[in-house]
Amino acid sequence: MGNPNESSRRVWHIAWPFVLAANLIVPLGWGMDETRGDAIWGMVAAIPLFWLAGHGICAESRKSGSVLVMGGIVVALLQIVPILHITAGIVGVSLAAGPGMHKLTTFLGGFVATLITGGLLLLVALPFGMWVRMITHPLASSGE
Repeated sequence: MGNPNESSRRVWHIAWPFVLAANLIVPLGWGMDETRGDAIWGMVAAIPLFWLAGHGICAESRKSGSVLVMGGIVVALLQIVPILHITAGIVGVSLAAGPGMHKLTTFLGGFVATLITGGLLLLVALPFGMWVRMITHPLASSGE
């Protein structure tokens, strides 16, 4: 049988695309309403970067993968009351669009808004994931 650490890492790699997709429900719907033209393609181009980043985090260690995926699940569940996702989207669009702009129309605008929005959601997911890990693995060693 294989190394248990490797099979555990594999679980996080397999789970990550599903967690990422679950976290796209509100931001993608809201983002499609806030973008026009080439900005939609910018959004689409930025999403695979989060897929890659998640796999990189999962490859780092079993602990990193579990923190990311568990935190991502919590953040996805928070879409029931989507204040977090909409706030992240407002910040992303506001910073990408600049003063006085209300809709994104350029590829770069959609790309940057998506990177900011997703980055903020990832930053929120990590502490949630650490919290879940502390509850579910209170005595886990730091060397995992």
